[in-house]
Amino acid sequence: MNITKSLYKKFNDIDYNFNLQPRHLLEHFDKNPNSIPDDKFLYFECCDDMESIDEMLEDIKKIHDKYNIDYNKIIFVTSIPILDWDNRPSLIDKINYYELESLITYSAFDENGSSSACHMFDSIESFPNHTKLCIKTVFENSKSFVRQKHYLTYNGYMKEHRVKLLGFLVEKDLLDKGLSSFFYYDEGQLSKEFINEYTYGEIEDKTVISKIRKLVPYSFDNYRHGFDDPDNASVAGFNITSQFSTYFNIVTESRFGDQSEITHAIFLSDKICKPLFLFQPFIVISQRGSLEILKRMGFKTFSPWINEEYDLMTDSDRMSAALKEVEKLCRLDINDLHKWYWEMEDILVHNFNHFVKLNDQGPKKFRDFMENVIRT
Repeated sequence: MNITKSLYKKFNDIDYNFNLQPRHLLEHFDKNPNSIPDDKFLYFECCDDMESIDEMLEDIKKIHDKYNIDYNKIIFVTSIPILDWDNRPSLIDKINYYELESLITYSAFDENGSSSACHMFDSIESFPNHTKLCIKTVFENSKSFVRQKHYLTYNGYMKEHRVKLLGFLVEKDLLDKGLSSFFYYDEGQLSKEFINEYTYGEIEDKTVISKIRKLVPYSFDNYRHGFDDPDNASVAGFNITSQFSTYFNIVTESRFGDQSEITHAIFLSDKICKPLFLFQPFIVISQRGSLEILKRMGFKTFSPWINEEYDLMTDSDRMSAALKEVEKLCRLDINDLHKWYWEMEDILVHNFNHFVKLNDQGPKKFRDFMENVIRT
């Protein structure tokens, strides 16, 4: 059975494809009630942070209530897992709902920076064996030399939690301890008014604000990004040299605060994939429960080497506790940090192997799920 073709439906004014959201279809049905399918599956994704699971579920219910479409005909695939699964919305149990745990690994480094479940239909190997072997060999050979810097952190777009991180690193004089990139994707973010709006809201020290104004855009590798630049179209690449020149990763995910009204869903992206695949321990400045979701997926985290109590704290406490761990590690002598890093070798190897396993098995698991839904 050609699953892809069975899920496509051409409407008069929109293409029913893998990027269609429930609100789009609801709007289309309102305008074209005769186009409502009676024998097709309605397929929806929530695989990025542009539309929340809550909003999509609400719109799915509207489609069902308004147009009497059977819930069993609806397929909902998401790479944004729910933290408190026991308190999930009841609607999830009525539709064909699937948390695609391998999606963050399978499309994390897609050449278009895309995180769409449709890539699960591709048979292309995302990470060739020679790439895996190369990365693993670099890791094993790196035991004999001390790395240049303490940490690595990528912060392309300006967001509140990333401004707080930059302010902290500047205030504590820790910027030179790592390889950092801050706010270099979008020149429109770098106007004086924009910077003032963020920094004055997140940082109290005017001296630190003055330093940030002079600093940004800041990028250790001079990489610049723009969606309109065909030579730099992907945000999702990785830099092996940077990863193996540093000991730990400060991951500032796309989301930090709880943005869900119905249920707490965790958005994870290519940012967390990089240290998982490239043998780095990490501190995650992200939504509450991000580490819990990673452990649910089968990854290991780094307690007691890193105090990870921050993961389940409230937003303000979580930020402070995470930054405290950053400072603690940055204050270590580089030789002590080298020893600290290699004490976690088994965890790093496990995460690499598990990442590869999910990446290899993910497409088949997804296809099996889809075929089972369609057959039934």
